[in-house]
Amino acid sequence: YARQRVGQPYEMYLLGEFPFEVYDPQPLYELRKSDCVVFCEHTYAMALSSDWKEFFQTLQKIRYKDGAIGMLTRNHYTEADWNKNNAWLVQDVTRELASDKVKKYREKIDREKFFARFGLGKGIPVEMLEDDYIPSDVIPEVVNKLQDGDFVNVVRGKGESVWVGHTGLIAHNAKGEVTLIHSTAPNVVEVPLLKYVSENVEKNKERKKKNEAQFLGLKFLRLRAEELSYQGARDVGSPTASR
Repeated sequence: YARQRVGQPYEMYLLGEFPFEVYDPQPLYELRKSDCVVFCEHTYAMALSSDWKEFFQTLQKIRYKDGAIGMLTRNHYTEADWNKNNAWLVQDVTRELASDKVKKYREKIDREKFFARFGLGKGIPVEMLEDDYIPSDVIPEVVNKLQDGDFVNVVRGKGESVWVGHTGLIAHNAKGEVTLIHSTAPNVVEVPLLKYVSENVEKNKERKKKNEAQFLGLKFLRLRAEELSYQGARDVGSPTASR
């Protein structure tokens, strides 16, 4: 499903809650274009579903905490919302892959400030997120441990601030190379992961001069294949539904 959309046009901030809510008038799904998170969510929802109804329901479960559609329940922050609320779907394997070579960071998540533009979220306390990632120079050591479908978090930083600023999916090409399939301007592409890393490390030189966010490294989350397969079979009451 990911490869079928290579070449798909990119557009940032693509989805909203319309017509369920009107704070964000964008629709609940979009199959003609994507941004980085939408691309990953739609791909997972397609892979886990056997028909349109199941796709739509699964997509909303991925996009929202407990599948409850709403601006306040949408997974706005990849590292603080998406990864945590989709623990049923993926598990963080960053530390498992790189052990003591991971780098820790702290990030301030101010949801009240984020939602203020919509007139929502008053009283939501600030969260100090503690997380880790694999630095760019360590990626070559773990690349062969990656699996198809792994969810990639691209970690960026500027000064003391560190955050997840992009996402994609792991695959393997015909040459056996580990690749990254991701939605980025101007369209969805598949590139060797190590090439992506090296190119972004090189771009950091110019980003630093311009005082722009720099590429720091990657986080990886892995699909809970066995649990998802069991859940699918249980939901429909037939082992043939196991995916």
